[in-house]
Amino acid sequence: MNFKKTISYIMAAVIILSLSAASYGEISVTNRAAIDQLRLKFKDEAAKVPNALPEAVQSYVVKSEKRGQIQAPRLKAKRAPKYQSSETRLQQTAPAPVQAPSAAPAQPEASVPPAPLQAALPQAVQAAPAAPVTVSSIPSVRPVQALNATRPAASPAAQSPAAPENRPAFIDNTDECFDVVVDPGHGGRYEAARNYSGDHWDPFSKTFLLPYNFGASSSGMYEHEWTLNTAKKIEEILNLTHTDAGFAEFCKILRRHSDLSSSKIKKVRVNTHLTRRYSWEDDPGKNTANVNKKYRLFDSPDSFSSGKSGPSEKMYPGRISFINQLSPDLVVCLHNNSSPNRNVRGFSSVIVPHFDFFSTINGIVTNGIANVAPNKVRVNEPKYQKVANFITSVITRPDKIDVKTMISDTATYFTGFRAFTQKFIGLRYLMVTWRYNTSSLFTSFMLFFMRENSIYENYRRSGGPEGYGGDNFYSSEEIIRYIRAALWEDLRSSNGYYAAKTSAEEYAGSHASPFVSDWAIPLHVNAITAYVELGYLSNARDRKLLKEKQAVVAESVAVGIYSLLAGLKPKKTEGIESPRGAAIDFAKYGRDKNSSGYFNISCRPLSF
Repeated sequence: MNFKKTISYIMAAVIILSLSAASYGEISVTNRAAIDQLRLKFKDEAAKVPNALPEAVQSYVVKSEKRGQIQAPRLKAKRAPKYQSSETRLQQTAPAPVQAPSAAPAQPEASVPPAPLQAALPQAVQAAPAAPVTVSSIPSVRPVQALNATRPAASPAAQSPAAPENRPAFIDNTDECFDVVVDPGHGGRYEAARNYSGDHWDPFSKTFLLPYNFGASSSGMYEHEWTLNTAKKIEEILNLTHTDAGFAEFCKILRRHSDLSSSKIKKVRVNTHLTRRYSWEDDPGKNTANVNKKYRLFDSPDSFSSGKSGPSEKMYPGRISFINQLSPDLVVCLHNNSSPNRNVRGFSSVIVPHFDFFSTINGIVTNGIANVAPNKVRVNEPKYQKVANFITSVITRPDKIDVKTMISDTATYFTGFRAFTQKFIGLRYLMVTWRYNTSSLFTSFMLFFMRENSIYENYRRSGGPEGYGGDNFYSSEEIIRYIRAALWEDLRSSNGYYAAKTSAEEYAGSHASPFVSDWAIPLHVNAITAYVELGYLSNARDRKLLKEKQAVVAESVAVGIYSLLAGLKPKKTEGIESPRGAAIDFAKYGRDKNSSGYFNISCRPLSF
């Protein structure tokens, strides 16, 4: 990566932030005070920075000329325990006991059911450098607060009782371990945005900037309940990989979804972590005033008190900080959708574009110098159409992208303000406990956008097997392909008569185009992130399918996770798109649990 280019991007973003009033319309009195405070902070921090950064310093580690191996910088491992310990939360998210799934997928009756429910991958990119080289001229920073989210050691019961040579011939003796986080969406109670309730806690204005999102619901079915129950079933299945005996049971599940005639199954251990084990209604602390601290996306005060004392200085880690502290290889976010149009149904991925995507849109709208306010742009103007043309040139299925919304997302990405409405939703990278949030606002800004320009974010969010969206989009699409193929195969095997009269899309819903925005979790975690919207609760056929086939969905997600980690040769099912079966190329991220590859650096302090 060109270092000077990186600095120019960063300084351009600083200019955008300082000129946000001109770039994105008028600012309210409250928001003006907030941005003025940020400007003063930037001014103070900029004054402390030396006149020039050292030139010819590579931002990322290069391969050794002698061995061709990645040379990782040494990072200090000390952390200051300012944040509340997450031992209680870890107990809630610790892996469940290893056991076979409690019940096989439900089979429908043989009679005719009620009304019907509605190419080769490119070769892997060569291994990339492992982690950023530290820059000595940036001011020193505070250590990242420890969340104590260490990986649980394998219990004696979880050790393999059988020697590898005694394993079945179809199992490849490659004992590799992966960490996977399953994030069931939402879980907290609805809260309006106030000084003591909501989400997106702003450390400058000391208030919540957005309401807490309760999630979708319809006809007595709730997104937070369905996603949690599904996540627990997924965990139960993946925990079978912890022992040889359990893995043999897991192989029986894989056989239902794969073709093992010409390939072996790789033996891997999957450590599964859930971001929550309760919804707030079942939480032991449901009657406490700040119960939502366990379910918020971003860090927030541990407690609130009346009077002058206000919120506590001690912060409680949000879900994003919790995920980053685990340094997972893969994050799977489970959600359901809803729509005013009750005929809409199906499955969709959720993705965040790369920095270059946002930067290009910003350049089109502002001519690169922040002299055109988006609230002056109209649909029939050339610039607005130019943004639309650019989006369609990158996203092959852009039907869910509103150009005006994408312009607003671009403004938020760079400045924290929504275009057109000028609502301030915060600089979100400062709401997370990770290496890019330091005691220096100016340094944090530089570090975050250096990350955004890194080769790793390009791998995660640009190009890739799907043509765009990177490994994140591929992972999301692959899990959806496994789900839809499993649902269709389940119908064909249980009710072939009905399957012959319908189609996969009519039964399982469509595999729709992705939702593209600056979504919080895919943007702010250092891990491959598969974010999927599974069905519409507003649609009666989707509700019925999700209720009756929850076990099928959970099993297929677990198989999809394994396939992304180790690779699998999926079955070819007639009448529906089959999964690709290719594993993610983790080597290009410098994946090594004992070094400082991309997955391990998000929660570590920097050493300059």
